[in-house]
Amino acid sequence: MTHRDRHTVWFLEQATSQFILFTCAAKTFKLSVTQPRASFYKSLHLLLTRSRRRFDDTVLLSLIKSFCLPVLLYGSKCTDCNTSYVSYISKSRNYVFWKLFNVSASTVDDMCDCMNMMTVNCMLSRRRDKFKAKMSITSNYVVRFLHWLTTA
Repeated sequence: MTHRDRHTVWFLEQATSQFILFTCAAKTFKLSVTQPRASFYKSLHLLLTRSRRRFDDTVLLSLIKSFCLPVLLYGSKCTDCNTSYVSYISKSRNYVFWKLFNVSASTVDDMCDCMNMMTVNCMLSRRRDKFKAKMSITSNYVVRFLHWLTTA
């Protein structure tokens, strides 16, 4: 853990790659949204420029859901996300629909209902619930104890 100005950076090794979790200096533990959004837009534009003419829009949406959205949502499962964080993620997802289907933000929810996709709040709460369930069955005694403290 290193301290730099207003950010704290944790390097988490997973498989062979490193992920960086940026947090803001605040009274409560909260995530910074600037770095994940920049990585999300970078991977989105790379995917769109390389495969725009080769695939259908629904296939591209599935690829974005599989490869770009996890970059945007990384780290959100271990915190309670405030409304501004949810709105930043919603705006980024609405940008995807605008880029692919040329629709406004007001029609994105209707399109998600037709395509059987979850809303941003549902995605975040589902990821958080899965994370909490994994915390309760882990073999690490400290993590299980912390989980017990938060649920008691």
